[in-house]
Formats: sequence, structure tokens, C-alpha cells
Amino acid sequence: MIYPAFPLANLRTLPCPNPDVADLAPLVDAFHVLKDEVLLRWPQMHECPVRRAIDEAAARTAGIPAKNVARWRDAAAHEPTVCGQRPGAFANGSK
Repeated sequence: MIYPAFPLANLRTLPCPNPDVADLAPLVDAFHVLKDEVLLRWPQMHECPVRRAIDEAAARTAGIPAKNVARWRDAAAHEPTVCGQRPGAFANGSK
């Protein structure tokens, strides 16, 4: 099995809010609004309104576009290990 490798230089470029200076209010507000909501299963994470709201709050806190996080969530939902499909199944148009 081949595991992905992430060079440290690339990881250092990822946006990560510093909790000492970041505005965490969007995450706190999202928690209070969403704490009793149910998340859809991982294969449906790209359709999950609760995950979308959490991701939008995280994007605001991190200072990155919410559409980027939505693309990452969609890509993660289509990973074979998450969706239970064989690799390439979505590329061929089948689900």
C-alpha cells in the first residue's frame, strides 16, 4: 500500500488560525447553533448542511474562502475509503 507523503514545507503553508489572535466567534456560534444537529454519514458529507455550516465557520475563522473548504469536503466524500466505492468509480460516472 502506498501512503501519501506531505512535505513539511507544504504543510507549513496551510492556513491554521492562531487561537491567541484569531476570532473564534464563528466557531463558538456554530457550536451553539449546531450542537444538537445530526451529521450525515461520511459518504454524504458533501450534502450535509450541518457540515457545511461548520466548514463555513471554520473558513471564516481561518480567513479562507468557504468555497475552498466545500471543494475539500466534496473531494473527501468521494474518496474510495470514505464512500465505499472502488477507486475510479466516480471518474467513470458510476456511483
